[in-house]
This record gives sequence, structure tokens and C-alpha cells, in this order.
Amino acid sequence: FEQPSLATSRSVTGTITSNVFTQQGQLHSSNWGPDPLGDSVDNGRIDAISHVLALDHVYNEWTTENALNASSEWVVTFPTKRFYVDNAIIGGGQAARRPFTRTFGSSGACEPVNLTVFDREENFLQILDFSPSAVGGLALCREVNVITFNQTGDVSDIFASPTARNIRTVEQTIGNPTKVFERGWMDLDLAGFGNGNPFLPPPVGVEHTSRVSNDGDVFYGLPVVGFWAVRIENQAQGESGNNYGGLYRHKGSRRCENDTVGTCGGTL
Repeated sequence: FEQPSLATSRSVTGTITSNVFTQQGQLHSSNWGPDPLGDSVDNGRIDAISHVLALDHVYNEWTTENALNASSEWVVTFPTKRFYVDNAIIGGGQAARRPFTRTFGSSGACEPVNLTVFDREENFLQILDFSPSAVGGLALCREVNVITFNQTGDVSDIFASPTARNIRTVEQTIGNPTKVFERGWMDLDLAGFGNGNPFLPPPVGVEHTSRVSNDGDVFYGLPVVGFWAVRIENQAQGESGNNYGGLYRHKGSRRCENDTVGTCGGTL
């Protein structure tokens, strides 16, 4: 007996329905597959899965407090990415399929994103690049990505990832003291155009939108799951101090648009 997998979702052509809930708790359904009203073609089954997972913004916390010797890492996974960007699946020489925009190359398939870091007093830093700068700029290039905070090693502190991308939460302004953010939360914008936030300029020419469902629905962002991992130390125990860790699932928002009034309007 074979267990179901993501490969199962694309093994047969046909139409399938995805169901998501709005912020008001209402069910919204979208149909994907061969239909003249949409452009999902024969990939309706994987599109349905992708847009159950689609988020335009991802939110979670982080801490690098010195008093706790804290380390934080975000894991950001795009489970269905290969069905849209891998030439072995979509056919060599073709462009990536929406909502993704880049096919796999020597550096992965880099999708531009926006990152804004907040401290617990709601001061914020707009992140312009990873530190050190990475191939692809401010972009997530893997199917599984690790984002670290204020780390300097060749591999990440918690997961020992050699491909982790680091964020430096330090604000340096000419003529003003340096301001260091030690803890807070972060907004990962996957929609690609700032989504109405005046502090987030869009990556030039990039917008992450789904193919059109048979109902005319378009979802913004990317199919994503993940969590924040944190490790801290209890220095009060002296030399035998205790170590603690935890995993906290990402939160997010969902955005869908449709020309038909009353269906799939705005943030779900």
C-alpha cells in the first residue's frame, strides 16, 4: 500500500477543489484544472494544494537577547516549488510556472521577497539585503530555506545549515548612535509588491500571483509552511546552566482577488 504524496496530486489530469477559510470563518472554494475560464491547464491538482498553502505574508517572532545567549532561525519551506520551477518536470527551456518566477539554476531558483523586522516597541527596520550579501540578493532560493538572525558562522547555530541567509538587526545612521534590535517579530512579504505597506518598495518587475482558477480566483504570495526555532540558555544555573529550545509555527495572511463582487475579495 503506497502512502499519498505530492506526486500523487499531479499523477492524473483533472479538476480539483481547494478550500480555505476567510478571517470571518467562512469557507471559500476554488476549482483548478482544465477549463476555458482559467489557466491552470492540466496541473489543477497541484495548484489546488499550492493555494491551500498560499500566503502573501508570513509572521513570527525572533530573539537574539545577549542575556539569554539566544539564537533564532526561521525555516521557510515551499513544499510544491519543484512542480513549478524544475525543468525535469515542467520541460526544459520553459519559464517557471506561476506563482514562482525563476527556474532552477546553479544557485537554486531565487524568489525575491521583502523583509521588515520589528522590535517589541514596534520600531522597524526594512531589510535591504542579507548579511553577508547572497547570490540572488534579498531572495529565497531553495525549496527549504533557513533565515538566521545576527549570526556570523559558516553554518547556522541551530540547524547547521550551510546555505542559511542571515539578517543583521542593527540600524546605523550617520550622526546617530547605532540601534540594535535584540528581539521582536518579522514580516516576510511573499506577494512581491509591498501589499499596501508604504515602507516596502516592490522588487522591480516581480509579483507572485497564482494562475487563474476556473472560478477566476487569483491568490497572491507563495505556497509556504515553516516555523521559528529558538535556543536559549539559563545563566542563573552557573557553569551548569540549562539549555532550552522551542519550535513555533509561522502565522500568515492570505490574499485572493476575483473580478466577481462578493467572491474572494482581498485578505482572507
